[in-house]
Order: sequence, then structure tokens, then C-alpha cells
Amino acid sequence: MTSLRFKFINSLAGLLLAAFTLPLPAAAQERPCGLEHLVGEWVFATDVGRQALVPAEGDITAIGAFHVAADGVLSGIFDVTFEEFMHIPDIEYGGSISVGADCRGVVSFVTATGSMRTDSVVVVNSDLMIAMSRDTNNLWTYAMHRIDRGPSSASINAKLDAIMSRLGLAPGGFELK
Repeated sequence: MTSLRFKFINSLAGLLLAAFTLPLPAAAQERPCGLEHLVGEWVFATDVGRQALVPAEGDITAIGAFHVAADGVLSGIFDVTFEEFMHIPDIEYGGSISVGADCRGVVSFVTATGSMRTDSVVVVNSDLMIAMSRDTNNLWTYAMHRIDRGPSSASINAKLDAIMSRLGLAPGGFELK
């Protein structure tokens, strides 16, 4: 009896080990390209690029942060420096991001100064995207790195309140900070 139980446990352990360690088929593996994988807080930094926007044509560089919402809407703020002309801090912008199943997509945004941009983007993984300007007069590339995942504390607190209400409990008993 002990021998049969021992064989069964060893067989079960072997099956579980195989199930958790063997790679999934390609179709079952998670691709980081859907918007659900991009929701959260990001930072970016451009390489030095060329621009033709300001009175003195020259190099440009920028650095900033942004949030991607579940519907692809993005909003953020950045600093920009124009070669031999000026540095402008804290420029707000808003726009959208869309990404296809092949991990390539488009980022479009409008800055508070009225500049409109459309850039090509590639999702490298769920923590890194790379992009380039599509504007032939203003050329640059940049990398975007995730600094925080998922929904904000406020949206999680709202979900907790909704669950508590369904359970007949007073909302606001729990709060995530």
C-alpha cells in the first residue's frame, strides 16, 4: 500500500513540476502588446534629434513622464531644450497610443504649446517601448521605461468600495494609500 501511495505521489509531483516548468506553446504565451499591458506610469528620454520648429534650427532633446490609461489615452509633462535657443520646462501634453498584435503602433499627442506629433512606437516588452518621430522636419528617437504598473490607488479604492457595498458593508472601511 505504501509503495502504491509513494508511486502515486511521485507521479503527481512529476506532472505538476512538468506543468509549471515546461514552456507554453507560442499561441498561449502572453504578448505584451495589448493596451492592458501598457497601463501605468512611464518616463521617456529622447536622443539628441534635429528640429526645424524654432527660429534657430538645430538639435533638440526632451525628457518627461506620462500616464497611459486603459483606453490608450495618455497625458504627461516634459522638459525640452533647443540647441543655442532655450530650455522650456513643464510642458503638458495629451494624446493616445495604439498598438497592434505585432507590437508596432502609433503615439499621437498635442502639447500645451500647440505642437502636434505622431510617432511610430514598438513595444519591446511590458516595461520598455522605443519610438521615432514620423515628422521629416523634426527627427528624433526615444525610449520609454515603465516606472509603475496598473491602476491608481484611487481606482482600486473605488473598486473596494463597490465590493463592500455589494456585501452590504459601509464603503470606505478600507483604503489603499
